[in-house]
Amino acid sequence: MLTRPHRRVTTLSVLGTVIAAAALGALAATPAHAEGGCKDGRLVCVGVDTPGSPGTTTPSGDTSGSGPAPGCTWGAMTVQCSLPGKGFFYQGCYYTAAAAPAPDDPVWQTSGKSPGDTSGGFYNPTYCLPGEEGVQGNLRWLPIPAAATMTPEELARRALSKLRLLPPPMHLTPGPGKTGLVSLPVWLWVDANANTWGPASDTDADGPLSLTLTAAVERIVWDMGDGDTVTCTTPGVPYDPAYGDRMSPECGYAYQHISKGQPNDAFTVTATTHWKVTWTASTGATGTIPGVTRTSTVGDIRVGELQVVNT
Repeated sequence: MLTRPHRRVTTLSVLGTVIAAAALGALAATPAHAEGGCKDGRLVCVGVDTPGSPGTTTPSGDTSGSGPAPGCTWGAMTVQCSLPGKGFFYQGCYYTAAAAPAPDDPVWQTSGKSPGDTSGGFYNPTYCLPGEEGVQGNLRWLPIPAAATMTPEELARRALSKLRLLPPPMHLTPGPGKTGLVSLPVWLWVDANANTWGPASDTDADGPLSLTLTAAVERIVWDMGDGDTVTCTTPGVPYDPAYGDRMSPECGYAYQHISKGQPNDAFTVTATTHWKVTWTASTGATGTIPGVTRTSTVGDIRVGELQVVNT
């Protein structure tokens, strides 16, 4: 079990700091946190496992009286068992569950984990009381079985935030600064890679909960700037002069109106990729994250007067 000297902090300024931290959001505690974070011989849980419920939970599990929110005594002061986004309280700091480091990571020697100890888990100290700041930012092994603090949906969104999904790099003929012709085929395509088209994937973990997320473009919608849109399910084919006046076999368009009279006498074209994002959790739960899009814009697309295409 990890032990270290502790200082009792009783000043009003410190208490104010803890109260301010508690005000960051609604308080929340779970039985796992109340038992693991608030019962280690020095801490006594004086609240209840669910904020607003009647009764005061003692280390033995008995309840009596009424308490506004779960809390622990630390020295001569009372702190909350948990804080939103900061985790549960244990020996002077708030912790959130963390994934185990790589086997060759030096943190295995500095985290406080004893060889063969499988009774606990790795945790990140997110906020420490004055006198305990040296712990903050250092991954620790605590004798508390890891408990997930996030739902699969929350973990999926965190995994998505780590993916570098980029706007589509746009190409079209004749391209910016050049003048196309009414009824002449316009080829549309984007540079496709894992970041702009997918599939891109990431794995994430929160305590015992792990999750794999995959993202790939389902369709791309081209807004041609003249009131029409083109929807394609592939990145398109790059144009080559050898294709002449042929239409793109995958994604193309033909303007029916000149651009004169538009702002700067040009059409502004946008391309928006619509991503399908799916995830599978270690619990067997699956789901999707809807509404994930990326958009690029190209201006200065000019279309001239010619009404026919020579064949």
